[in-house]
Parts: sequence; C-alpha cells; structure tokens
Amino acid sequence: NDDLKKKREKDVLVNKRTTQKGAKQTKKKQNKRTKMKTMKMLLCLITMLLIASAYSNTVMRLDMTHRDTLSPIHTPFHRIEDIIGEDKKRHSLISQKIKATKSGARMSLGSGFDFGAAQYFSEIMVGTPAKKFRVVVDTGSELTWVNCRFQGKGKGNREVFRAEESSSFKTVGCMTNTCKVDLMNLFSLAICPTPQSPCSYDYRYADGSTAQGVFATDTFTLGLTNGSATSIPGLLIGCSSSTKGDSLRVADGVLGLAFSDQSFTSKATNIFGAKFSYCLVDHTSNKNISNYLTFGSTPTSTLKAPARRTARLELNLLPPFYAVSIIGISIGDTMLNIPPHVWEVRKGGGTILDSGSSLTFLADVAYKAVVSGLERHLVGVKRVKPEGLPMEYCFDTSKFDDSKLPQLSFHFKGGARFAPYRKSYLIATASPGIRCLGFVPAGAPATNVIGNIMQQKHLWEFDLAASTLSKKKKQNKRTKKMKTTTTMLLCLITMLLIASAHSKEETAMRLDMKHRDSLSPNPSPYHRIEDIMGMDQKRHNVISQKIKTTKGGVKMSLGSGFDFGAAQYFSEIMVGTPAKRFRVVVDTGSELTWVNCRFHGQGPEKLENRHVFRAENSSSFRKVGCMTKTCSEDLAKLFSIAICPTPRTPCAYDYRYVDGSSAQGVFAKETFTLGLTNGSVTSVRGLLIGCSSASEGGASFREADGILGLALSDYSFTSKATNIFGGKFSYCLVDHTSHKNVSNYLIFGSTPSSTTTKAPARRTARLDLSLLPPFYAVNIVGISIGEEMLNIPPQVWGVKKGGGTILDSGSSLTFLAEAAYKAVVTGLQRHLVGVKRIKPEGLPIEFCYYTSKFDDRKLPQLTFHFMGGTRFAPYRRSYLINAAPGIRCLGFVEAKAEATNVIGNIMQQNHLWEFDIAASTLSFSPSTCL
Repeated sequence: NDDLKKKREKDVLVNKRTTQKGAKQTKKKQNKRTKMKTMKMLLCLITMLLIASAYSNTVMRLDMTHRDTLSPIHTPFHRIEDIIGEDKKRHSLISQKIKATKSGARMSLGSGFDFGAAQYFSEIMVGTPAKKFRVVVDTGSELTWVNCRFQGKGKGNREVFRAEESSSFKTVGCMTNTCKVDLMNLFSLAICPTPQSPCSYDYRYADGSTAQGVFATDTFTLGLTNGSATSIPGLLIGCSSSTKGDSLRVADGVLGLAFSDQSFTSKATNIFGAKFSYCLVDHTSNKNISNYLTFGSTPTSTLKAPARRTARLELNLLPPFYAVSIIGISIGDTMLNIPPHVWEVRKGGGTILDSGSSLTFLADVAYKAVVSGLERHLVGVKRVKPEGLPMEYCFDTSKFDDSKLPQLSFHFKGGARFAPYRKSYLIATASPGIRCLGFVPAGAPATNVIGNIMQQKHLWEFDLAASTLSKKKKQNKRTKKMKTTTTMLLCLITMLLIASAHSKEETAMRLDMKHRDSLSPNPSPYHRIEDIMGMDQKRHNVISQKIKTTKGGVKMSLGSGFDFGAAQYFSEIMVGTPAKRFRVVVDTGSELTWVNCRFHGQGPEKLENRHVFRAENSSSFRKVGCMTKTCSEDLAKLFSIAICPTPRTPCAYDYRYVDGSSAQGVFAKETFTLGLTNGSVTSVRGLLIGCSSASEGGASFREADGILGLALSDYSFTSKATNIFGGKFSYCLVDHTSHKNVSNYLIFGSTPSSTTTKAPARRTARLDLSLLPPFYAVNIVGISIGEEMLNIPPQVWGVKKGGGTILDSGSSLTFLAEAAYKAVVTGLQRHLVGVKRIKPEGLPIEFCYYTSKFDDRKLPQLTFHFMGGTRFAPYRRSYLINAAPGIRCLGFVEAKAEATNVIGNIMQQNHLWEFDIAASTLSFSPSTCL
C-alpha cells in the first residue's frame, strides 16, 4: 500500500510537471506570436513613417502660365473689355455665395496671354501612362477637370484625355454616397439610369462657361524640386466630354485650387504639408519667363524680400474663397477715409484674393476713395478716354515719372501691410503711353477682390493649417508635429527618421507657371488689356452670385394662413434629394423644423390636403443615431427621447408646443433647396430636420405639412441659415385676412431696399438675444396712446422681475401682463365712447364693438416705446382687428400679473422686420408687403 501510494504521488507530480511544461510552451508560443505581430506592426508603422519622412522634405510645385502669354494678336482695347466683363460676372458670384513640412510639390506657373483669357495656366500629368495637359489655375474653382473622351463621348480644343487608355482611371458611381452627398457642391447630377452608371456633373463658371462630364479618380504624376517625380493615385478629376465659353478657350481643363474638401488644394496640401504658394509674373512678361505654384513650404531661394509679412487667412468667412481681413487702404502716409463696414463680411463686405480675377474690385465707397486719392497725384497728367475702353480713369503717362505716384498699401488686421508695385495699380494698355487705374467699382455692399495683376511679382504663401497668408521673406524654420497616438513609436525610431530626413536633398514637386502675356507672339502684349476688363466683369458678376448664399439671401414666399383656417403664417420649403415641396408654419418661437414623414414603415401613407415626406426616397436623408452625443446632449432641449434599444436606432423626439400640440418622430440631417433673391436656387446640406411620423393638435397644424423653426437656438433653421446668409433674416407679414394669392417674403440675408417701399426711414432697436432664449426679446419701456404715456409699472417690462417682451410670429394676438393690458384697453375704450360694445358668441376676446359706422381715424395712435427712444406705431387695424362683418375687437389678451408680454403677428403686420443676429439689432419700417 505504501509503495502504491508513493507511485501515485510520483505519477501526480510527473503529470503536474508535464502540464506546467506544456503550459509554459503554449505561453511561449503565444508570446512569440504576439511579438511577431508587434514587430510587423512596428515595421508597417516604420515604413509609413519613412515614406512620410521622404515627403517631409518634398514640395509639390507646378509651373503656372498666365493665359495672356498665349494670346494671338487682337485689335487694341478689346482685351480690357473682356476682362472687365468676366471679372464682373465672377465678382457677382463671389458676392452672392460668399474653405507642416518644409518642402513640397512644385508646378511651373506662367502667363496665359496667347490663350485669349485672363487666367494663369499650368501643366499637369494625368493617368497611367501619364499625359500632359495645360489647365487654368483658379483659386475660385473647386473642381479639377480635363477635356476627356470616355465611352465614345467627348472632344477638345487641344489635348484630349482618353480615359479608357489609362489603367488607373476609375469612375465614381452614381449610386455612391460620394456622388449623392459629397459631390453635390460640385454640381453632381441626380441622373442615375443604372447602378453601373458614372456620377455626372454640369459645372458652371463665372462668365457662363460650362463643363459637363463624369467624375472619376485617377493618378497625377507630379515633378519634384530635386528633378524626380512622384505619383499620387486616387485624386478626384472631372472627365469633361463637353465644354463651352471664352474662359476655357484653348485650355485643356481647370486646376481647382479653391478651399474645399474635393479640390486639388485639399488633397495636395494633405500630402505636402498644409501649405501652397504662388508667385505671379508680370502679365506683360516674355513667354519664357515663369514662376511657380508650390505645394509645401516655399524654398528660401524664391524669396528676395528682406522680410516676409504674415496676415490671417479667414478660411471660414467666404468659402471656398480665400478671405483676408483688410481694415484699410493708404496712399503714401494718408489712410483713406473708408467706412469699416466695407471690410466686414457680416455687413456685406469682406475681401478675398483671387487668381482668376485680373483687376481689383472695391466696394463703391472704397473705390471712390482710392481713385480720388490717386487722381490728386496725377494733376497735370492728361486724362484720356480711349475709345472702346471701359475703364474710368486713364491717363497719358508717356512723360510721367512713376516714382512721383505715392505708394498704395493694403492694411491687414494685426498690422501687416501689402504694398503692390505701382505698375500693378497704374496698368499699361494697348496704346503707347496710356495707363489706367486698375480698379473697378463693385457696388454697395460688395465683396472686395484683390485680382492677380495687383498680386503680381509677390510670393503668396497660404498656410491652411495655421490659417495664415504670408508674403515676402521669412526665416527658414523646420517644424515637426507629432500626433500623441504615435509619440511612443516615434521615440523608438527618431534616430532612423532623422537619418532618413537628412539623407535626402530638400526636394519639391513643381510645375512651371507663366502669365499668358509672356507667351504672346506680339512684341507689345498690352493690346490684350481691354479683353481682361470684359472677362473680369463677367467673372466678378458670377463671384457675386456665388457668394449670394453668404451675403445676398434666401427668399421664401410668405403668406397668411387665413385661407387655411389657421392664424399662423405659412411658407414653402423644398426638402430632400430630389427636392420635394412642403407648406410649413413659420414660427419664431419653435426651435425644431419638421415635416410630416414616413420612415421605416412608421408614419402616414397619405394625408388629406397635405404632403408626406418619404425619407427613404431621398438620397441625402441621414438619420441621427440615438447613441450619438448630438442625440443625448445637444438635442435634449428639443425633447429627444432617451430610449435607445440598438446603436443603429435613430434619435427620437416628442416635441411639445404651447397650445398642447405635439409632434413625434426621429431626427435627421437633410438637404434644403432654397430660392435666392437673384432668381436662382442653392442647396444647403446637413440641416437638422424632424421626420414626424405623428402629430396632433387641431388648428395649429391644420393644412400644414410641418413647422419652420425660426427660434434662436443652435439647431434651428435660423441658426444655420443666418450663418450662411450674412447673420440676418427678415419678414414682412401681410394682413392676416389677405387672400391666399397675396404674399411677401421671408428673407435670410440683407433685405433688398426695394422691399421697404413705404418707409421714409427704418427704426432700429436692440435685440436682447440672451434674455429669453430661444425667443427674440426686445426692451419695451412703455406704451402710449396718442400723446399720453400710459401708467404702466416698470416691472412689467423687466425680465428679472417676471416681465419682458418678445416678438412672436406664431402668436396672432398680443399678450400683455395684467397691469399693461388694463391700462391699454382702458385708454382705447375712452376713444370708443358711443360705439356699441358687444359680446359675440364663442369669441374669447373681451372688448368688441359694432364699428360699421366708425371712422378709424378717430382712434388715436398706439405706440410701443423701446429703450433708446425707438418707437413702433402699428396700423390701427392691427389693434382694432376684424372679427366679423362690421364687428371689430381690441387685439389684446390679458396675461398674468407677472408674465412675458408677446407682440403677436397681427400687431406686426404690414411692417418689414429685420433681425440682425450678428449685431443684435431689430430694424423695422412700414411696408405694403407686396
């Protein structure tokens, strides 16, 4: 037994040791596999970092040619006419629409004179094998494209890209999210006959030029500054099968350098260090003179100036253009008297640099100050008006010494100055000795545009990461930024990276760039200056139309809800892709915009006399997830529901209104199509909308498809629209009894002066946006009847004491706190003595009268007094309102003793109301609202 026991113990011990040994071996194998995986990951990261290191001293540089250098001979002056026309079109578009390593890619940049257009041109290599194309370099264009033949379609003036011959050419499908959402701003078309069909576009330019084709991705081959080349696969390109317009004359395409997610700039700066720069040669230069468009840090050899000046780039002000904060212009030592609002985007101004505009456009008041200031120094120089030349200030300068003309300087916020060469603002024309001031009046208000002639012979570096614009010389500094997620790995391979970085020459990708005038066969290229005037005018006009979405405004028809059996005002909005029309209640007291909606089987199939939005039929509909921060925190004020069964479940809401009405549904982001005041339309993506599967509340929603929420909150329609359209919105409310065909407009952006038809002068009061959010609060300090100020206690108007006043388009009548209500109705009653008072059955208004024989003029003027002295005097029919034939009632409702006073929409009618959110002001004036 003892032996057996010992044997068993020995067996257990052996088994235990064997098990332990096996476990150790298993663990050792697992550790070995883990180490191998780690090594592979490190090798992968090291490889990526070595590649990045290789690019860390690489600058992409493209040569750039101004189109005037490529122009054939033309008759005198017609060149200047062309650029004025094109620049005006471009400026019009801007005004209406108004987005690190040491080295990078480099392109030659030259004048495009011989091409018969005002832009600069460069050459790019596209496809596999790579083919060379001459393209317009344009800081105002988002799409890069070339003349292209694909699937039997397409031809071009010069070189044609044969897409099927490029092994790296890949079309973007029309059913993809890229086509339906990302490329909408690049004029992608909704046509999609089959899932295999490519995403097509119809791109529009300043002067009416167009390019039609399909979107694709392909490889760009770019030259580096060390003489080698690099290939970048997968860049977005337009394959244009059809083009038309003078701007594209003898060009093979366009290189889009605007600030947007899809532009060439965005992709190139991501690779070459978040910077690009260019130096524009004199547009009259010889064709063999060129400079460069560079992506990456600017080589120090390019900088001849003693010091570089740096100003702030305002990338979010007027995207996709490059905005700068100019605060003034001086001539010599004299700062010109130009009002500050000329330079402020929110007040209709602002300034951009634009390589596609030749001349410099200034708002009227700035233009007058500049030309008057320069003209004073040209006394004794004969002023001339060359035939056919549409420039206002031209002089015979054959005997004039340029040095006598003082230095003109642009002053940036922060102290930086830009002092252009004199021949950039006193520019030569076709006639020997005749020179003109290179400025064009842009209107008032207008976006100021510093054109390429004013920029010439300066190096301009755009640092998109730092949001700065530099010109002239700066010490060459090496900066390296490391992301925190790779800090430990970088520490391990720092020596390797340093060795790799220093093992290479400083290289850059580059393309030559020439001004078009330098390529003219005519020894005197000045005869083309007339052309650029015409083209600049055209370009300026389209720019003004493009920034219309920032400074002009969205315009919506606004009608009375009387014919629909409700007291609110209605408008129509276009939602979704393709856009569908919905009639919505306009409510300055609502934060949420929503429409009747069907989604995932929830919601009405059909509603009598109303429309239903079918969310699944819209390619731009994107639900908000219930697990997102947007749902759980940001939308909590909009009654988002905490229920979240799965991560894919949409964020739901149960929105409640003052009168007990409610709407239930899910939150989403959608595209709104909006009419502009110039008659065109624009699409605004990603606006919050409620997809309401159920709503209840009787008259509030009768005949309405939803609500347009104009309250002041982060997620209201107002917040998003005013951010885009200049910080303002306005409306003019027609008489609530008007027929359905009588309407006026709800406008986002500055109010057209023609709208205030009857007003001798606008009155302005302060909007107190922080007092009673999300409502629009105003500081009322009293009410008078005739010449008598009513005895109303001050606490009625004080928010801190339970009072305060708001304007509300969703309330029809005017609500006054008890003390104010009694004072008003008592004061009005005294002037209605002898008029029979009645109590109509079912009418919940206290003071009603038979007024069939009453003369309105006997009723004195009621006036609301604002802090600061401004007064609002509503029409008498707005406070003695029609209730039935021959019966009128005082349009006031008694609120509690401590209550918010509400000026309702009937009291506001037949006045234009402009809410300037940026300036916190309310302006109003009488209007016919027609």
